[in-house]
Amino acid sequence: MKRLLLFFLLITASATAQQAKLNLPKGYSLSTQPNASREGFHLVVKGEGENTRYGYADCEGKIIIKAQYPYAHPFRNGYAIVAEGPMGGDLKGLIDTTGCLVTPIRWHRMGSVIDGRFVVGEENDLGKRNYYFLNTQGEKLFDRTFDYADDFSEGVAVVGVGSWSRPAIPNNVNLPEGFTLNIQNIVAEFKGLYGLIDTLGREIIAPKYFEIKKMHNGLAIAAIEGKYYPKYGYLNRNGETVIPFDYYQAERFNDGLAVVCKVVQGELKYGYIDRTGREAIPIRWDYASAHEFGRLWVGLNEGEAMRYMLLDSQGRELLSQWVYALNPSGRYGHASCAIPDGTGELRYGVISSRGKVIIPFEYDQITLFTEWDNLSQSYIERGIAYRDNLSIPFSLSR
Repeated sequence: MKRLLLFFLLITASATAQQAKLNLPKGYSLSTQPNASREGFHLVVKGEGENTRYGYADCEGKIIIKAQYPYAHPFRNGYAIVAEGPMGGDLKGLIDTTGCLVTPIRWHRMGSVIDGRFVVGEENDLGKRNYYFLNTQGEKLFDRTFDYADDFSEGVAVVGVGSWSRPAIPNNVNLPEGFTLNIQNIVAEFKGLYGLIDTLGREIIAPKYFEIKKMHNGLAIAAIEGKYYPKYGYLNRNGETVIPFDYYQAERFNDGLAVVCKVVQGELKYGYIDRTGREAIPIRWDYASAHEFGRLWVGLNEGEAMRYMLLDSQGRELLSQWVYALNPSGRYGHASCAIPDGTGELRYGVISSRGKVIIPFEYDQITLFTEWDNLSQSYIERGIAYRDNLSIPFSLSR
């Protein structure tokens, strides 16, 4: 048992112990939101419950924007979104680093400031929305209103033409005494077609696609109508089709590879293409993870279970045997998985993104997860290993 505890102590990250606490005035605390400390501003909280208010402190803990907002976000690109309601669920506005409002707190939807532009949206009781683009003086950029709009990305924004609606609410909903149904909390759905505009508001592509995702590294995933289901392909910044609409699923490119899905001999199979559309790793797998850290996980169905293999970018196997019960949820590439022992029982361990066993396959179960650490202002991979009715928490460094 001593060897076991020592092993977990050696791999436990110590970043949080090295962080000094922010010297804030009495009654203030650092927000637990991810990236609460950014661009020299710390998002801070004062009060509790309905009296909770958010403000901002400098690097020394001095309050520079008083805690006055029921909800607020960290600064990004010199601006921060503030809101009237808890969890940002109500009207939103935008402030600069002096605390001055760039635009009043009146918008139901608000995107991030990207290159001096941001998208805002207003909504009526029926879920109908109108979207606009503003500059950092709060002025409308284009003499146009959109039914749907997303943030600019790489000089291009996705816009849509269509309608918003909320699901019908039955008239006979019986709620406990004292409760009411808030229809604003029922998510409205957009049904329409999508296109692209440039930073001057000019139409690159008229809305004609079933779906377009944000531009990423020069390519945007788009969908057209298929015989039974939408078919996916890729567009460039000019709106030109650079990879045909041949796939039932397509993900964005990471380090030159993207996961795609096609029907092969009557079954959906996954594989990887490069940026030219060439099939880099054959489309023959029942499971395929995103390409990250130069590695990728693939899986094949084996009866009621699925077995997994870790591959490099060229499709070469990195493990000496297949593994089961894969959980690749580690933010920095770690994955928990299992192999059968001599009796056929699964024993769990943890593998790095390079295929190295960093926690041996000796445990009854391992739970792996990533959470935000407020003191170090970073994400940390944590887990719990179980054996012989003992639970052992641990952390993993990068």
